[in-house]
Amino acid sequence: MVAVGAVGALTSLFMRYLEGDLAVSRDTLVRHCVALVEDAGRAACLQGDQGGDPSGRG
Repeated sequence: MVAVGAVGALTSLFMRYLEGDLAVSRDTLVRHCVALVEDAGRAACLQGDQGGDPSGRG
């Protein structure tokens, strides 16, 4: 779920940036996206440590 959420967030950011709806520099966008991926990775690791269902259904 973390991966799907991160992909959705990144897709939305990229589309809005390319359409001119985000008034940020390219460097700011890249820094934000990198932080988002790093945070998603940490969240995924925490979920894995909780012993949940590896299928992502539970």
